[in-house]
Amino acid sequence: MTDAPLLLSALQTDQKTARAPRILPLFSKRLGSWHISVGREEYDAAQLSTQYDALSHKWARKIDRLGFGAAYAALIQSVAAQPRYALTTPKPHVVDIGIGTGALAGAFCQYHHTPVHLTGVDISPAMLGQAQRNLDALGVHATVIEGSLLALPLADESCDVVLLGHVLEHMLNPHLGMAEIARVLRPGGLVISAITRPTALGAVIQLLWRTQRISESRAKALFTQGGLIDISAIPLASARLAHQLSMGYAARKPGA
Repeated sequence: MTDAPLLLSALQTDQKTARAPRILPLFSKRLGSWHISVGREEYDAAQLSTQYDALSHKWARKIDRLGFGAAYAALIQSVAAQPRYALTTPKPHVVDIGIGTGALAGAFCQYHHTPVHLTGVDISPAMLGQAQRNLDALGVHATVIEGSLLALPLADESCDVVLLGHVLEHMLNPHLGMAEIARVLRPGGLVISAITRPTALGAVIQLLWRTQRISESRAKALFTQGGLIDISAIPLASARLAHQLSMGYAARKPGA
C-alpha cells in the first residue's frame, strides 16, 4: 500500500523543482571562507524564440556589421585546410543548429562547392524564414525545421556535419546539447562551432542575452564530454569585432 504522506511530499518536491528558476552562472569567486556567486534567470525557449523573432528582420545586417560574415568564411576555410577534418561523403548532410539568418550555413556552402543536403534548425520561426530567403538568394537549397538542440528532430547518426553558431552559451546544461550532437553525428562526423568569448565585449552579449561564460578550456571539455576528438580552438579572423566577441571550434566524432 502506498504511503500517502510520502507520495504527497514527493509530488510537492517535484512541483517546486519544476517551478524553480533556471539560473545561469555569471560570476563566481572564492574569498577565504566566502563563496560569492552571481547568476541570472535564463530565457526559456518561448522567451528566446520571441526575442529572436523580434530581431529577425535586422539580424543579418547586425552580424554583418560586426564582421561575422567574413569571420565565418575564414573559419570554414581554416577547418577545411586541416586533413583530419576532410569530408569524404559525396553529398554530406549538413545541419546548422541555431541557423539564425543562415550566415554560418551560407559560408559553409559557398566554400564547399560540391552539393550538400542542408538542414537548418532554430527555435525562432521568423529566423527560419529569413534563413530560407537568404540561402535561396545564394542558390542553396535548405530544409528548415523549428526545433531545439535539446531534442533535435533528427535520426541517430544521420548527419555528416553539425554547424553550431552561438548556441551552447544559451543553455543551462550545455553538455546535454553536446550529447544530442554526438547522437545525430555519424562516425567521423564534423562539428564546427562559434562560442562567445569571456571578454569585456562578450560580457555585454552575456548581459543582453542572459547567456553564460564559456572559456576555451570549458568549451574543449564540453566537446570531450560529448565524445568528440581532434578538438581545435580557432580564433575568428575579422577586421571588425567578431574576433573579439567569439572563438571558433572544430572537432569530430571518432570513427570512419
